[in-house]
Amino acid sequence: MSTVRSSPALFLLVVGLTACSAGHSPKSAVSSPAPSAAAASASAAAGCADSIDHAAAPPGDYRVVAASVAVPAAERLLQAEPQSPGDGPTRMFAKWGLLIRTGTSATLNLAPEWSGRARLGWGGSDPVTTISVTACPPGSGAWTVFAGGTWVSEADCVPIRVDTGKAQLTAEMSVGAPCGRPGGLSLGGIRGRLR
Repeated sequence: MSTVRSSPALFLLVVGLTACSAGHSPKSAVSSPAPSAAAASASAAAGCADSIDHAAAPPGDYRVVAASVAVPAAERLLQAEPQSPGDGPTRMFAKWGLLIRTGTSATLNLAPEWSGRARLGWGGSDPVTTISVTACPPGSGAWTVFAGGTWVSEADCVPIRVDTGKAQLTAEMSVGAPCGRPGGLSLGGIRGRLR
């Protein structure tokens, strides 16, 4: 069994390609049919086999939340491109990579009031309101990288709840529209609880 090592340049290339292809489905570079309404409301799971890379550290334009999950910085405006017709929660898509510290499991979800407005998905999952990422063993980097992003019905500041089992925080994501609060973490920096 061989070990694949990633260079920082390769990681930046992957993140750059992710950012440049916002109009494509996170499942692959080949377009896929729009998700059904039923598939778009279920929970999903992503595992190590669904990851696209490992990294020594999150990119400079990312922030670490709940000690073990890296997401784009609050100041980074994610481009939301039209994805499907209509006005449902999968109408627009902003592609961005999710990084999870190796050895850590995490659940990311949207509050119930966001079920008609947004969806999440990484590791090839359909758009969902809750996704659980299982812990991956240490590989060639301290962080496991998953391709995916956020769907929205319209450009918005989307609060994503992150739970690692040790910490729970809500990170605000500027999906097509800026959040307007410095730091992008709710209620003065942190909403939630540390366990």
